[in-house]
Amino acid sequence: MEVGQVSAKLTLDDAKFDQTVNSTKAKLEGLKGSLSGAEASSSRLAAGVGILATALGAVGLKSIKMAGDLEQTRIAFTTMLGSAQASEAFIKDLYAFAAKTPFEFEGLASASRQLLAFGFQSQQIVPMMTSIGNAISGLGGGDVEIQRVTRALGQMQAKGKVSAEEMMQLAELGIPVWQMLADSIGVSIPESMKKAEQGGVSASQGIN
Repeated sequence: MEVGQVSAKLTLDDAKFDQTVNSTKAKLEGLKGSLSGAEASSSRLAAGVGILATALGAVGLKSIKMAGDLEQTRIAFTTMLGSAQASEAFIKDLYAFAAKTPFEFEGLASASRQLLAFGFQSQQIVPMMTSIGNAISGLGGGDVEIQRVTRALGQMQAKGKVSAEEMMQLAELGIPVWQMLADSIGVSIPESMKKAEQGGVSASQGIN
């Protein structure tokens, strides 16, 4: 091959190379732009997924906690009532009661466990909780006040008699317990106080 032909071929090859490089560069730039757009979209999507996951995570954790609390409640009532069947029936009654009141199931379940621990029978609980709930609701109270009432009644049950200590706890909540007791046993308030001081009023009579 002559020198002139070689030179012409090299010039042609260089031109093709430059054209190929420029074409490839243009394609790479376009691909880079596409990737940047995809990356931005991906980042936005990832951020959205992250926010959703956080929200769902919070809901999930709450659901897990509620499920765990319910399982603990089932176990507690099974132990106290002697069977899983009795526990399920009791929990069902509590749920039905909670649905008709402004009180939370967890608070009612806690108060019920307390009453059972103090020796009340399971069939007494819902009627008692109904009366307690009505009294507390009328006073504008909530779960905390229900716990205080059930504790006072439980202590009264444990002592086997009405005492000034538990009556005072109930009176502090705004419940007119001395008047209620006096009306129940047919005497005046001072006489009901004196009778209670002497241990003359049984727990069952006072609680009823």
